[in-house]
Amino acid sequence: METTPLHQLKKIAFYQDELVIIVHPKHPLLKVKDLKELEHYDYYSREKGSSIYELVHSYFISHDLDIVPTIECTNPHALIELVKQNDGFSILPYSLVKESKEITYLKNNDFQIQRTYHIVMHKDKKLLPLYQEIFELIKKE
Repeated sequence: METTPLHQLKKIAFYQDELVIIVHPKHPLLKVKDLKELEHYDYYSREKGSSIYELVHSYFISHDLDIVPTIECTNPHALIELVKQNDGFSILPYSLVKESKEITYLKNNDFQIQRTYHIVMHKDKKLLPLYQEIFELIKKE
């Protein structure tokens, strides 16, 4: 999109996801409510530049949490494995971790990060029927 002005584009939301704090099922954090407690544990993060890193980092700053990644990783499945084996935590999309039986996530109303995925296209273009079907299937999940 080198020269297309933004006013000529439209975006269509097609999927929403939330980020969750994951820990192993016997983690001490499951018994606390204060997110400040996260500061006392290792944080396994996605890499700088990833959308998850940027969203979480902004959240930490805006909520005055002094949390610096212990490990940064490009592979979310490696982060899940770290959480399974250690007392640290990670923050990943719920859609990625919901099926894992060896980890759990903190249920805390103070922690809410949502992401919306969009199709971005020229305002005068129509979505091909095949792509429309694909996005409708994704919406149903």
